[in-house]
Amino acid sequence: LPDPTRRALGAAALAVHPGIDLLRAALPDLDVLAALEPAEAEQVVRLIRAPGAGPNVAFRHPLLASAAVDALATSTRIALSRALAAAVNDPVERAGYLQADLRADADLAEQLEQAARAAAERGAADTAAALARSCVTATPPDAPPLVRVGRHILHGQWELYSGRVEPAREALGAARELLADVPPDQPDRAAAAESCAFFDAVSTAFLDDVVAAASITERALETVRDPGLRARLHRQLLVMVQHVDITRGAELAEQFFGAGGEHAGDPESVGVVLTARAAAGHPVDVDAALAEAELLEPAARDARLRQITELLVWTDHPRTGEVIERAVQHLDRLGFRIASLQDLSQLTIHQFLRGDWAAAERGLEHLTEYSHEHSQPDSAAGQLALLRAGQGRSEEAERIVAGLERRLADASADPAETLWVATRVGVTAHTLGHPDAADRLLTAEQLARDLRTRAVRGLNCRRDLVEALVAAGRLDEALDASARLSDDAAYNRVATALADADAAAGVVAAASGDFDTATTRFAAAAETQRAHGLRYEVARTLLAAGSAARRGGARGVAREHLDEALALFTSMGASAWARRCADELERIKGRRASDQSGELSPSEHQVAELVAAGRTNAEIAAALFVSVRTVESHLTRTYRKLGVRSRTELTARVNAGGLTVAP
Repeated sequence: LPDPTRRALGAAALAVHPGIDLLRAALPDLDVLAALEPAEAEQVVRLIRAPGAGPNVAFRHPLLASAAVDALATSTRIALSRALAAAVNDPVERAGYLQADLRADADLAEQLEQAARAAAERGAADTAAALARSCVTATPPDAPPLVRVGRHILHGQWELYSGRVEPAREALGAARELLADVPPDQPDRAAAAESCAFFDAVSTAFLDDVVAAASITERALETVRDPGLRARLHRQLLVMVQHVDITRGAELAEQFFGAGGEHAGDPESVGVVLTARAAAGHPVDVDAALAEAELLEPAARDARLRQITELLVWTDHPRTGEVIERAVQHLDRLGFRIASLQDLSQLTIHQFLRGDWAAAERGLEHLTEYSHEHSQPDSAAGQLALLRAGQGRSEEAERIVAGLERRLADASADPAETLWVATRVGVTAHTLGHPDAADRLLTAEQLARDLRTRAVRGLNCRRDLVEALVAAGRLDEALDASARLSDDAAYNRVATALADADAAAGVVAAASGDFDTATTRFAAAAETQRAHGLRYEVARTLLAAGSAARRGGARGVAREHLDEALALFTSMGASAWARRCADELERIKGRRASDQSGELSPSEHQVAELVAAGRTNAEIAAALFVSVRTVESHLTRTYRKLGVRSRTELTARVNAGGLTVAP
């Protein structure tokens, strides 16, 4: 292409909004439309007419735009970037062009700083961090020390808010080093020192050392006097304390943000206190909090709702999904990635319980993809393990759990995070039918007591504990665990916690032969769970009720419960649970003799032979022209029929011979 065409293409590729009017302003010596004609003829670009404005230049493929820039000489690219900067009014867009010619220049650094602050005001955290980084580079070494300190703090602040902790700490370290040479009596030094102390404490909180973070936060509070920064430090301190003593965290929330506290009038005080109380298991009036939020102005209302997202999840409030989805979208627009990922983690829990497993899976895969930026990656991994176990993808669930064992074995790890991981590992073990599930869940319950929380739904594992103890034949322990669950649920005064207690009591009653009590408790649990839209919980309750009804001789009632549970599990993709329903239905039909005698179906026998030959599930699926899930289903039934628990045991049985194949 001719040189004028390549120049016009380079400017169009560099432009944020490559309109013809902008290109004409940046290239006054060039007939832009004429210069672009050869590129149009060669299908490099096309001109798109915009209503009420000149046409825009659109490259036919992004790589063509990259090539147009790469073809420019460095001096030409810098000249075009300067010309585009001079042609736009928006300070952020202008600064973006100016970054092409980064050099130590006081005027350039000033423009970049103002642009970074403008981007921050718009909520564009990533852009603010990039511009602040460039501002530091452009600041001359002989600039006033406090100017350089302030720019390092600005850079560190927005790196942190964008989810990049290490670059943030490096920037703040540079600020502290410069600040050490500034005389104590110099104006604005105290404010800079407060900012350094504040961000040092905040960034430490992301390093998974709650004791160190709490200590640094307390030290920062000794020097920070700014009311806004103090409120944020107090919020952080109580969170750090919660990670080792949840009830103490609730007490600090009342002390700092409750009536008569230092921050009683803070806009976030209500959300802080309510969430801290709910985490400890104290009663909270969620509907009143929502009603109060609705009376606020739109911006304040949305901010209040974002403050209580965890509270909504822990109480299974019907508005949970709507509020968190809106919060995630808002935080994504602002570029606040860590906060967005934290809210998304809460959303996946809500979606899982409501039976929207496809959405939960998408969210958990996104969290896994960004686990290097997520402040609690093991929490997301634990929830993903539970999802995979429910889906029947047992090998994948086992791999995830194996990776989480390091967290459970690390005595120095964050206790609250360890508690959450322990609950997910325990519930996953129960879902997979592991014999040690009850002991794992008892360990999780003890961790909760050590952290001093009585919350039931915040952990969401106490019902599983009772079921696992009953499955292990430890009925006396199950009765005690059920009683503890009932006491805490009554204290929480959360409807779905009481439903958990009803479901657990139903399981214990059925195991004791009291089928009338079991029927009553299961019915009460299912009614509450239906009212809250918890399809997964309803299905589990119906499965337990159907099993109890079958053992009590009420086969018609059992079939009705099990058919509905099977439909619910199937619709959400919970194949492992669906198989349990199918097994119960087979028992009703009297087709369990083959299970008791160890007879395998022809398909199950084929799979067993291939396992003994060392094939993986994927290889077996390919060989038999079935899905991996079908192979997993055959293996689950084979393990149960033969009384084995691993591929090694199954291989030994096959090699020993004597497998019986049903006709």
